[in-house]
Order: sequence, then structure tokens, then C-alpha cells
Amino acid sequence: MTAGSWPKPTPFDFQDGVDDEVLSLLFGGPDAELAGVLLLAAPGARANGWAARTAIALATAWSERSGTVILADASVESPELHGFLAEQNGEGVADVFQFGASLRRVRRVVEGYPFEFIPAGAYVLDPEGVMRHGAWSRLREDTLAMGRRLMVYAAAGAPGVEALAERIGAIVLLAAEDDEVDPERFSADLRAVLRPAADAAADGDARMTTRRPDAEFERLRLPQGEARESHIADLRMQQRATVLGRPTEQAEAAAGRTAPPLPTERVIPVEAESDLEQPVFPDPPERTRTGPGALVLTLLIVLLFSLLAGAWHFWGRDWLASQSETTPIAPVSATVPAPAPPSGPVRPLPLSVAMEAYTSLPAALERQRALNAVEPDVGFLISPTLVDSTLYYRVFAGPMPDSAYADSVADHMVRNGLRSGRIDNDIHVTPLAFLVAELDSERAARERQTELEQLDIPTYIVPVADTTGQRFRVYAGAYTGRGEAEVMRQLLRNAGVQDSLVTRVGSSAQ
Repeated sequence: MTAGSWPKPTPFDFQDGVDDEVLSLLFGGPDAELAGVLLLAAPGARANGWAARTAIALATAWSERSGTVILADASVESPELHGFLAEQNGEGVADVFQFGASLRRVRRVVEGYPFEFIPAGAYVLDPEGVMRHGAWSRLREDTLAMGRRLMVYAAAGAPGVEALAERIGAIVLLAAEDDEVDPERFSADLRAVLRPAADAAADGDARMTTRRPDAEFERLRLPQGEARESHIADLRMQQRATVLGRPTEQAEAAAGRTAPPLPTERVIPVEAESDLEQPVFPDPPERTRTGPGALVLTLLIVLLFSLLAGAWHFWGRDWLASQSETTPIAPVSATVPAPAPPSGPVRPLPLSVAMEAYTSLPAALERQRALNAVEPDVGFLISPTLVDSTLYYRVFAGPMPDSAYADSVADHMVRNGLRSGRIDNDIHVTPLAFLVAELDSERAARERQTELEQLDIPTYIVPVADTTGQRFRVYAGAYTGRGEAEVMRQLLRNAGVQDSLVTRVGSSAQ
């Protein structure tokens, strides 16, 4: 271990418990106790599970002495605490900082332990951004206001961990004898260094199979070591095969539950797409044709979008400014309605407000229904997307016509306790959606929506009105570009549903 300003290492065996002397060394005495502490786990200490089990032992002892502690797993690139607690890695730390999920939503009580737990989160777009996020200080203050203390577990070598340490304020390093961690990287209070006790290190994994006589760690849902990684890899391959498998195979699997044919589509004039901000999710590279013909086509498309962008530059900003003159939202209570969407004719609905993301469609549908029950005037939709071969179901508020309304809805969600705060890029430009039905009545649209839900296709309804009357469009997904939308196209085809990727128009979501 690198010398320097680290305190002298203290041998520690998580199986022996934590005495008052060690607690005071790590967290301070009863009259000067820390509000939060960061456990930095070095690679050698993590290799055999010692660091994770030590974190659990420390959180247990601190909670038993000083009241409930919230243990948060910030090792978002390689989460591990949830496995040792036999918990699912669902909504967690990443959702707080990427989607504004509230602290009360992501923390959970773990059976058999006195502390509360926040997993790392399964859907992580920017691990370093999570570590450097300025809201960590607010999270620590909110935890203290709840009468709890915050213990954060993170990998010592994670990019951005120095910024996290500065915001938490105190560090306990968990490191094996051969680990090297440069103390000069950290300006926070370096409280202590714990290393595996000699007998625990000698016995290796054999002594780390259980922590207490009641074998709490035998409740693990997944095998450990290579078997665990193999099991996870198999699950991901099965999931990817479900989404990206050959259409013929998926069509056979969906035999007997083919959706009714798409009703005749009526053409509604569509305005040019808005280009309000950079997309959050980059499109995968699409296959392009080679040769002079493809080059000419590409140049024509670029020219067309350049003209549209120029038109927006000169006329769109004035229109957007006029739309932004809205009345500020009053403090929200359970009886205060959401801001009303701007009224007007049929127009593009290019924006959505990010709420949460799930790896399970039933969980996403349950959350969508709960949000619709609380905020029926806003509208919420689910959009499947593929990230690193894993299928996620993103929950958005929307769709929405302009940034002024989207911004007011995002603020409303914060004030109503459905989000913990505003974050960068929480308003997404998603102008594209799949039109799967257009019907004369809302009742017929609801019936169609139920049929598609039974085929594992999440949809939402948008009314459209023109000179001939009002109709109801059933849309699936919300995407920035065609590449990102390909996963939904494949889901629709595998379910035998006809699709048409269009620019989404209407008045408001249902």
C-alpha cells in the first residue's frame, strides 16, 4: 500500500463484529458523529468479497449504535452489495442522479439488517457523471434531515471518485496489503484504513461464506464466482436473443397471438421536426449503401435538414419564446393539478421528460399506471431501448409540444415528490414513434392498447383533431432517431404487429 498520509492500517475481520473503539475511530464519538462517510474499496479488498462484507458489518454496527444508516452502493460500474444482501439491483443511486428519482423511492429495508439500502441501479449511462454529480451533498443533507446517516460504498479506482469523496467529507479505505491507493488524490478527511485480518486473509473465501450463525449470506439468489458470471451472461444472451433474434423464430414463438390488422391510416399534415437539443442516447451506426447513388441521396438529405434547421433558427425561436411565457407553478400539494398543455391545432409532439428506467416491462407498466393515477392530466409513456445488449423500458412524461411546457411539467414532478430534483438532459427530444393504430373512438383505442399490452408492446394514446373531427392515435415508443427505434421495430415485427415510424403529432397524451 502506498505510504504518504494514510493512517496506519488496522486489521479487521467482519466476522468478529465491530467494537466501540473501532466505531469511534471510523465515525466519531456520540457527540461528534459524522453525517456521512465514504468507504473506498481497493481492488484487492473487493476480489474475495471482504470489502463488501466489511461494509455490511460496519453499516450494521453503526446503525445499532446510532440509529438507522443508509448504505448506498456507488460502485455503479460493477455493483456488488445487492448480491451479498440477496437484493435485486433495481432502482438505485444511478436513478437518483440520472432521472431524479426520490430518495424515499430508491431506499429499501433489508430483511435481517438494521440499516436501509440503496443499490447501484441497473441502468447507468454515465458512471463518472454519477460520481461527480453535485447532488451528493444534498443527498447527505437530506439523509441527515431524516434522522439517518449516509454510508457510501465505491471502488477506489472509479473515475470521478475524488469528487464524490469531497462531497461526502470523510473516507475509510478498505484495502488489502498489496493494494496501492494514492492518498494525494483525496482532499477529504482520511479517517482510517482497514485491511483484512491475517487469519481472515489466510483462510480466504472459506471463512467468508457466512457472517452469522443463521447463515444470512446463504440467501444469495445467484451463485458466486465464475458460476455467477456465467449465469448472468446466459441470462443476458437469452434476453438479447428475445429482442434481436431472427424474425422467423420470433414469429413462430408468437404464433396464435397475432395482433389484429392495422386500421387504415389517415394522413394528417405534419410540421417539420423540432431540433431543440442534442439527443441523450446516440444512435448505433446504421448500414448505408455504397456508390454514387447513395452519396447523392445522403447529400440531399443533409441539404433538406439544413434548410429545416435554418428555418427553425430564424422563426422557431420567436415561437418558442412566445410559448415560454407561462404562469409559474405554485407549490404542489396532492390537490394541485399539473400544468395544462398548450391548446391549439394538431402539431408535432417532440419532447418527453425522463422519469425512470426498468429492466422489467411489468414493473414499468405498474409505475406508468401509478403515475397516471396521481397525474392523469400529464400522460406517461414507456419506450423500450437497448443499451449494451440489455433491454430497458424507459418511463417518460409526455409527449409534449414545446420546451416551456416540458420544463413546467418537470418542475411540477419535483414539487409533487415524483422526482428528487432537476438534472441535466431530463427533457429528451424524441420526435419519432411507431403508429400502430388510428381509431374513431377513445374506447376502441383503449381496447387496442390492451391487446398490444398482452403482446408485451407498451403503447400510449394521443388524440388528433382536424377539420373532419377527432380521432385517436395509438403510438409505441419515443425515439430520437431511426437507429434507436430499431429495437421497438423488432419487437413489433416479432409480435406480428404492422408498424410505421412517423413524426409524432397530436395534442396531448392519454
